[in-house]
Amino acid sequence: MPISPPVSPRDDLEEDRARLLALVVSGLVVGALAGLVGSAFNFALVAAERFRGFMLDWAHRYPDVGWLVPVLVAAGAAFVARWLVRRYAPEASGSGVQRVEAIIRGGAASLNPSVLPVKFVGGVLALGAGLALGREGPTVQMAATIGQVWARLFKLRPGDHRALLAAGAGAGLATAFNAPLAGAIFVFEELLRRFELRVAVATLAACSGGLVIMRTLTGDHLVFAVPPIAVDLFPGYFLFLAFGVIIGMSGVVYSRIVVAGLDLSDRMHRIPPELQAAMVGGVFGL
Repeated sequence: MPISPPVSPRDDLEEDRARLLALVVSGLVVGALAGLVGSAFNFALVAAERFRGFMLDWAHRYPDVGWLVPVLVAAGAAFVARWLVRRYAPEASGSGVQRVEAIIRGGAASLNPSVLPVKFVGGVLALGAGLALGREGPTVQMAATIGQVWARLFKLRPGDHRALLAAGAGAGLATAFNAPLAGAIFVFEELLRRFELRVAVATLAACSGGLVIMRTLTGDHLVFAVPPIAVDLFPGYFLFLAFGVIIGMSGVVYSRIVVAGLDLSDRMHRIPPELQAAMVGGVFGL
């Protein structure tokens, strides 16, 4: 029986370099696709907001019955968004960030490709209706889905699946806020909670690719513009400290209210979730 020649450390090094280069290229492509999808999502949201403004202007001109139109449109949009999630992609429920975290930590199954269109359409409908949601959650989950689909398509190793999932999520956040470093920090602080070299390489490549596409399509604009502020040591910084304490306490109360609302929704099992969403949407429309 022939004996295979031993694998030298040099061969292992060359293989690792090749895999790392493939991961960089994959990260760039995943990031570019995330930038494309994120830009399209942003364009769709802007169009939906313009439509909502036009609808409200029209409704105000007919105060007797015009108020019904925003109520019905918002209720219908929320109904369809919730129906799409339940029918085609249950894992697309919520903001999407928590689902990505659970997958990375091994607590949930991988994302279905149907999450991408469902999250896109449902997000546009819900946000366009005026619901108090953010665009970063849907963008993060859609970009993470792109990373996972890419890894499956080219049959990459399980470790690279995880790296591209995280990299796609980081690129999604980076394109949502035009903040590449924030996307990378989000991956290590929120998703992984530790530093990993291969994930870092994939994430930085994905954030770079996503920002190039996003800035080409939408321009390099600040999402949050903070002017320089002159602050005295006292009472300025003391007030900042007090303000931080108040915001921290408010955050705890807000989180508990959200969880209580979710528990209340779970107890309303006799009412279909689509109708629950329609009622919420109708209130926002009103």
